[in-house]
Amino acid sequence: MKPFKIKAPAKINLALWILGRRPDGYHEILTLFMKLPLFDEVFITEAEELKVFCKGCPSGKDNIVFKAIQLLGDELGRKFNVEVRISKKIPMGGGLGGGSSDAAAVLKALNRIYDLGLSLQDMQNIGAQLGADIPFFLLESPMAVGRGKGEILEPVEIQPTFHVKLFCPQIHISTAWAYSQASLKKSFTPKSIAESKLQGLLNAFRTKDWQNLRNFVENDFEKVLPSEFPEMKRLIEKVKAEKGAIAAGLSGSGACCFSIFKAHSQMVELVTPCIVPGHSDPTF
Repeated sequence: MKPFKIKAPAKINLALWILGRRPDGYHEILTLFMKLPLFDEVFITEAEELKVFCKGCPSGKDNIVFKAIQLLGDELGRKFNVEVRISKKIPMGGGLGGGSSDAAAVLKALNRIYDLGLSLQDMQNIGAQLGADIPFFLLESPMAVGRGKGEILEPVEIQPTFHVKLFCPQIHISTAWAYSQASLKKSFTPKSIAESKLQGLLNAFRTKDWQNLRNFVENDFEKVLPSEFPEMKRLIEKVKAEKGAIAAGLSGSGACCFSIFKAHSQMVELVTPCIVPGHSDPTF
């Protein structure tokens, strides 16, 4: 096989409502995903055995890409002896979906390289076993509504053209911890209210009602983070006060936040805030 290169985009959750805890222990959510032009680069070459290398993130069997390739092989009853090298540009552990995007990119690449004939649904079924965000990254659509754990998708045919500023502090927030806190504090939004707000958000996008957009950009995790991460409350407040921003909020369970500005084309600006525990204000 010839060396293969593929880009894996980041995402933000323009809104994320937690509807409740399911009997299986997972949480039911309603969210609006949007891909960003911020990419990891994934390189695939033939090898004697499966290898995954990633500078600055787990390599080998601990990497979600390794697990995705193994799972794909198990599903098809074959081995994929490839070497995967990941060049990270998406900040890790910030709610931007970098690992899930890398896994989705490799599933798509192997389907093409080996002419596996897998449908989108086939790949999404495999990806959903590893991460709820993976099915979204397998879509071609730049935006989608996510239901269930986030894996039940409804593509949204809106072409976003925004300047997105990402504020990614050096803070790691465990997604499992964040959901456990949401359950503990019952920080849930009733489904009917969340669905109504989602329609308001989509209508604001479609009609370019920028003045009303910020009223629907919400994330229920913003209610639970301050108890353990008071500095996140200050960061979110400062990001939402960004001059000229038409909307702002937290992505996923954090810690990355975003602000959105009107623009002629989609672009991303990455900012690393300086946060000192105990100090009153983060600096950009």
